[in-house]
Amino acid sequence: MMSVVLRRFRKALQFVLIVVLIVIFAHALTWVVGKISLLDSLEQSVLDFDFTDIYYSGGYRPSPIDTNIILVNIGPLGKSGIARQIEILSQLNPKVLGVDVYFSLETDSAEAAYLWQVINSTPNIVLPSQGYTRQDNSPPDSIVLPKNVASLSSDFAGYANINIPDDNPGVGTVRSFFSSTVIQNEHHYPFAAVIAKNYNQLSFNTYLKRNRPQEQINFTGHRMLFNEGSINDATYFTIDYEDVLENNIDGNFIKDKIILLGYMGNNLYDKSPVDKFYSPMNERFAGRSLPDIYGVEIQANMVSMILSGNYINQSEFIERFLDILLLFSAVIIFKFLFDRNEENYSIVSKIVVFIMINLMVIIPLLIYHFFLFKIDLRHGIFYLVFASDLFEVLYPKVRRIKFLAVAN
Repeated sequence: MMSVVLRRFRKALQFVLIVVLIVIFAHALTWVVGKISLLDSLEQSVLDFDFTDIYYSGGYRPSPIDTNIILVNIGPLGKSGIARQIEILSQLNPKVLGVDVYFSLETDSAEAAYLWQVINSTPNIVLPSQGYTRQDNSPPDSIVLPKNVASLSSDFAGYANINIPDDNPGVGTVRSFFSSTVIQNEHHYPFAAVIAKNYNQLSFNTYLKRNRPQEQINFTGHRMLFNEGSINDATYFTIDYEDVLENNIDGNFIKDKIILLGYMGNNLYDKSPVDKFYSPMNERFAGRSLPDIYGVEIQANMVSMILSGNYINQSEFIERFLDILLLFSAVIIFKFLFDRNEENYSIVSKIVVFIMINLMVIIPLLIYHFFLFKIDLRHGIFYLVFASDLFEVLYPKVRRIKFLAVAN
């Protein structure tokens, strides 16, 4: 008579084999779909989707106003206009003045000379550098600054690249940034991290201790507009370029703050698509048509995250472990249902799958809300989509394999 231990061992092997075959099928199907060019747009949409988009677009993330950061629109201003903005704002004693504008290398005009003169005479200014990389999804391996400020140290310049291919707003959603890069034995940091460093060294030290290749952005909100109301997740006070040039601002509003200059339309109510990107806060998390956030707003969200220390944590190992564990659990349930009532198995098993998939979305979102720990179970959900039908096909065959057969 077959021992109890051997019976259980063979049953476990049956489950393992079925799980492995389901995983192989799912990945093989993904590979085949990836080879069909007609489905490229669908594939891109699926890859760009994240379940936390549901959370952000639903407005579930609280967005308290960050009074440390003030956004200033440069509007349609040229170099001389921006230089004048910098002059006026620097006289109001902000702690850090970040200019999220990458100026061209040309310096043969009077207004360009005026701009560089103002920049070089502003002690607490932080400028963006342009990072270049030879490989996709890797940190910059070269950094370029206009030659007029090429001597600017890495303490006052940071690469402002947004972590999507070619900084193309139409490619995908901005979710993360490269934490640092080493070029010619010198560490370089993102524009937002350099601003945070100049504002609060302790917060920057915490950022360094995390030692992550990439950081996911904990988005808290958009710019706040005073005159015509504001969108629901407004987080940052915003000043238009005309108010700066006309000195229509309170000095106490600027003093000891982080001031971020950047383009947010030709006026604050303009819906210009220039330097605008998709973020997880987009109201339409599926089938989005228009980018929702300007580059300078993204930088503000990054600075806020570093200063507050509210980082998003994630473990790929935990995610893959849970994917397999949940699939294994589903297979055990399927076996019980199949053995008990084979006729009703198809309907009941799909109800089980429906419940499990919903829980695999809802529970991680609750964990994200309360602990800022991200658990992405999309692989496990994809496995479950096929699991009940594949089990119905595989189980009768697997249990007839001689080595795995279990005597009654």
